[in-house]
Amino acid sequence: MTVDPVREAAYRSLRRVTDKAAYVNIVVDATLERYNWPDRDRSLYTTLVYGTLRHQGLIDWVLAQRIGKKFPRKIHPPILTVLRMGAYQILFLSRTPKYAVVNESVNLAKRHGHAGSAGLVNAVLRATPRDPDAVELPDKEENPALYIATRYSHPLWLVERWIQAWGIDRAEKLCAANNDVASLTVRANTLKGDVDQLEARLRAERVSVRKNTDVPEELEIVGSPRPVRALRSYRDGLFHIQDAASVCACHLLAPNPGETIVDLCAGPGGKTTHLAQLMRNEGTIYAMDIKPHKLRLIRESCSTLGVTIVRCLEADARCVSELDLPQADRVLVDAPCTGTGTFRRRVDLKWRVRSDDFERLAGMQRELIAAAASVVKPGGIVVYSVCSVDPAETDEVVEGQFLRRHNLALDDTSPSWMSRFRTPEKVFRIAPGDDGMDGFFMARLVKMG
Repeated sequence: MTVDPVREAAYRSLRRVTDKAAYVNIVVDATLERYNWPDRDRSLYTTLVYGTLRHQGLIDWVLAQRIGKKFPRKIHPPILTVLRMGAYQILFLSRTPKYAVVNESVNLAKRHGHAGSAGLVNAVLRATPRDPDAVELPDKEENPALYIATRYSHPLWLVERWIQAWGIDRAEKLCAANNDVASLTVRANTLKGDVDQLEARLRAERVSVRKNTDVPEELEIVGSPRPVRALRSYRDGLFHIQDAASVCACHLLAPNPGETIVDLCAGPGGKTTHLAQLMRNEGTIYAMDIKPHKLRLIRESCSTLGVTIVRCLEADARCVSELDLPQADRVLVDAPCTGTGTFRRRVDLKWRVRSDDFERLAGMQRELIAAAASVVKPGGIVVYSVCSVDPAETDEVVEGQFLRRHNLALDDTSPSWMSRFRTPEKVFRIAPGDDGMDGFFMARLVKMG
């Protein structure tokens, strides 16, 4: 019995994510570095891992219809992974013959299970339809939340939450956007060259790129002959991998050269180094994080990108007023959040988030804004940003009474190209998939005198 090594690697990666709570992007990156696969195998491996997780809800619905009430509770975890990965290929990879998928899946089941489980895999996958449009879904009129949760592979409780907040149509639109494949975006390091120079350099390395948004430093990488982190231009610090929506937060803060900036939740350093670019590497940035490994990543990024004005501080950002820091001209609060705006990119995250996370994190987010207000100068600027779309972490956090208590007020000043994201409530909102970007919420706050 032989097992396709790419599918074996995908199986093992999925087991690490689903059974050991490993993060999919870290697992995938480590696997791609380990194996010297040709482009075709690299693509297949990545598609299997991300695709299976992205469509897990619909896949489980299909499998449950064929296995019955014991699914998934009484299915041995290794066989559950084999079934999910096999069903994904049958439903979504139309160019792969069904018999080949079934045979490979049976071989995986024999290696990681026993003869009986291999027989189950064979029978279930043979009965799985080739087209996701052929799947009989829950009735939308009768149970819209279950329909949306199943069709777009989201936790049912989360869909119910969003329907209650926004209504059926907006909730469905958001879940549909979350199933799109996220683009790979980089931020040009303007300390070493502008966007046009970066584009020329990347094309010289046979990398296909395009300009996809109005974000000044953004380029989307459409295709690359090697992993992006292996490119010479990346090692030379000409760009940083960062979603375009994330880049907007620093433009909203709009730091000037020579100013004192505090980045309260700085790890792993994407926004910190972007702030340094906008300041032309002049002034001081205090980059705080409670986790040492994130500070190490910040230092590594600064070294690669040529940033010299960042001072790393290991501390709880909520206690920043206890540190002996000068008053800040501006403070960035890129707060920890559920990440509901990044489900396209972090496909495992929607299966990790829990209902009590919102209240817990919202409390922390308010504490961080209060901490920022305690160290920023009168007339100074605080920007609150989260890669979340949920009301509990966005509009509800920056409600008026809370801001007044900390002598803060909303200020919707922004670059002209960001005006399309401005709302009547004077905050900034980017929907998942808008120009290929992640979902993001930003509020610019001014400290009253």
